[in-house]
Amino acid sequence: MDCIGRSKVGKVNPNPCSSYPLIRLPQQYNDFVGKTAHIFTTKHQGQQVLLILFGSEEETAPNIIQSLYNFIQPIDETNLESRLKVLESSIEARKSKIDKLIKLNFQNNELTESKSSKNDGIDRIRTGDLRRVKARISLNSLEPQGICAQSSCVQSCMSNSEPHNLLQGGLGELQLSFTKDELLSYVKARTLGLSDKTIYRIEKAAEIFWSTTNVTISKEHMDTLHQSILRKYASEDSKSKMLAFAKTFLKYLTKIKLDTRYHAFDVFLEMPKVLKNQKRVTSRIMTKEDIENVLTYIKNSKSKGCISHVRALQYVAFVVFGAYTGQRSLATVSRLTIGQFRAALKSEKPVLEVFFNSEN
Repeated sequence: MDCIGRSKVGKVNPNPCSSYPLIRLPQQYNDFVGKTAHIFTTKHQGQQVLLILFGSEEETAPNIIQSLYNFIQPIDETNLESRLKVLESSIEARKSKIDKLIKLNFQNNELTESKSSKNDGIDRIRTGDLRRVKARISLNSLEPQGICAQSSCVQSCMSNSEPHNLLQGGLGELQLSFTKDELLSYVKARTLGLSDKTIYRIEKAAEIFWSTTNVTISKEHMDTLHQSILRKYASEDSKSKMLAFAKTFLKYLTKIKLDTRYHAFDVFLEMPKVLKNQKRVTSRIMTKEDIENVLTYIKNSKSKGCISHVRALQYVAFVVFGAYTGQRSLATVSRLTIGQFRAALKSEKPVLEVFFNSEN
């Protein structure tokens, strides 16, 4: 018996009073469409089984059912126990073989280690020419004078290195240089493909940076550049853009000169912290005067005959309801129905229920 597929049992409602289960067959069985199907039921190992026969006569169906039932008979319990015993004996035999192999492997490893320990020293050399053998230097053979000399040499090199002087003096005493060609090269690469307004801003920032630093990058020049930008520009956006240009140029010098000390000076080019004015009360979108103007416009339109009396009452009710409840006009108020208002008026406490699908 072969498995032809898997289908979830659906439901068909031909009328409101009855329903039938629906099972879909795979597409390769389209030839059975329109044919008569004989459906039989039985049980196998406590589960219900449905058998479907297509195109067979109802008299010959019991013979086919009996042959299929003999095919899916439950397994004999005695046969199952005998098969389990054979399986257990096979597992025990394989387990004993594995134990013997592990024990034999352990003995071989012990024999190999004992042989290697005997061949230690001169016996481990595979060549007869001892001049080709490299001797190992023992730490005990080194003289204390040599070690002290090497350590003093390392200390002297560290004391003469430039980063060590940087740690001692810090950025306050460090001065680094750059050329005008490097600045122009960076501006050319930065302004490629930009608008004229952006190019003018970058060139202006480069001009300020060049006139302030004077070929030398130091703490004093960075402070002067920072103060001049803050004094010259009133807009926070302009200040941020000018300081950002100086910081990115320092990062550019760090990459082309392979010196991370250039990038360390951007700590003097940070934007000052400004306290923002927090608004405690949000400004209203719609005020009382706006509502009065709308109601006055509706009243004037009614008096001029532009709208009828009923339409004017509808508009007034719509505006007043939205003003008092705070509901959005198009998203919520326009979706309310007359039935919701009638249900609210009939309740003990007039409360209008707004369903979840009324809000978007």
